[in-house]
Amino acid sequence: MAMTLEDTKKILDSIGLKYNQLRNEEDHAVLLLSWSIDKDPEVGEYDVDILLTLTEPSKNGFEFMMIRSKGLEKDLNFHEAEQDKQFALFKYMVDRNSTIKVGRWGFDQDDGEIVVDHPIILEKDSLAQDQLERAIRIMVTEVKKGYVVLRRIKQSGDPEQEILNSNSIFDELLISLATKAPHILANFVMIKPSLIDQPDTLRKIKLLVDKNDFNEVEKIVRTL
Repeated sequence: MAMTLEDTKKILDSIGLKYNQLRNEEDHAVLLLSWSIDKDPEVGEYDVDILLTLTEPSKNGFEFMMIRSKGLEKDLNFHEAEQDKQFALFKYMVDRNSTIKVGRWGFDQDDGEIVVDHPIILEKDSLAQDQLERAIRIMVTEVKKGYVVLRRIKQSGDPEQEILNSNSIFDELLISLATKAPHILANFVMIKPSLIDQPDTLRKIKLLVDKNDFNEVEKIVRTL
């Protein structure tokens, strides 16, 4: 079953989140969740936005929702970051993706925007509403935490995570890709859970990268 825009608003009201309706078209609707956060001792004052986009319309409402951060790091573009900090950003996103169950970190390969998003297939029943409320709460928490960490990386490279001192195969591969084929990096953010338990595949990809055979690398990535 589908969920209407009004159903979604009621859930947000029950959570106590404020929102603005940006669009309500026949084929999609967009809500903007926006709030200010108290001043953080490390990064100062900041605010965070999340977009809720409803798509896949049916006679009973919409069947799909994408929860996505907006402007998470307004003054830090992945493509424009210094190489050591770019790797630190990427390493953070990969590590979070192998840990969290709701949400997936990445960055836009075209404009470099860093995002965390989560897709939901919508059903109108009490269990689905509970799941949706939980997903939104988890995403809000993840975005808040992520914003502070991204700012810390921008300012200091986040040495506490010892990001640049790792000698693992995966991290060596990230360094090679950051230098030789940054356009492939975004795909690797998503597949660490699949690759981390496949050392032979990792070594194969590393050899291909060393040989600059990026077409074969992309073929392997698509199968994971």
